[in-house]
Amino acid sequence: MSGIDLTTMLAIHHGLRRDLRRFAAAAVATPVGDTGAWSALLRRWDLFAAVLEDHHHNEDLVVWPLLRERAAEAGDSHALRVLAEAEAEHDGIDALLRPARGALAVRRDATGAVERARRGLERHLDHEESEALPLLGQYVGAAEWDEVQASLRTGPPARLLLSLPAWLLDELPAELAHPLVAGAGWHLRLIARLGAPRLRRLDRRAFRHVSQSDPSAAPVAGSSVLP
Repeated sequence: MSGIDLTTMLAIHHGLRRDLRRFAAAAVATPVGDTGAWSALLRRWDLFAAVLEDHHHNEDLVVWPLLRERAAEAGDSHALRVLAEAEAEHDGIDALLRPARGALAVRRDATGAVERARRGLERHLDHEESEALPLLGQYVGAAEWDEVQASLRTGPPARLLLSLPAWLLDELPAELAHPLVAGAGWHLRLIARLGAPRLRRLDRRAFRHVSQSDPSAAPVAGSSVLP
């Protein structure tokens, strides 16, 4: 894609897929009477939803408008259609997330609601990676993309500040994890190390029953590239 660095965006996509795979397995496996696990699942869902909201906000506010402007200048109707679809999908995903959270909160009908959210988000991420992200390489150069990325690094919302770096690195494949860590400043690496134990504790509580129903979805202890 013309040499632009999509590591952070792809790392976020990986984390979103990973989380929904775990949530779908937990919805099936968690006993209704385990109130501690359901409470932790709800807290963990809110972290996932906050990351997704911030990610979509950045795309809607910065990334897609830039691409839409370039595509319009080039008269690229295909690109404009892809961008319109991607934005519409954001609204559709929001409509799937609300009932999923509600089902987790009341511990009723969570399996179907979470699975619908998982399928909907995965379809969107697949579409974005196959059609929307290549437009960045077509219309945005590497230097300009670095500037765009820098504008997004003014800082995540305060509620994500401690959790996001560790969240990104959890089970992240080496081809994404190593450049992400290498490109991070020392303060981000420090925050990741500080946030990782807290995130792992929450994951252990939230997904404590997952390995019984779907071992492939269970969190892997110590799976972050950070100590």
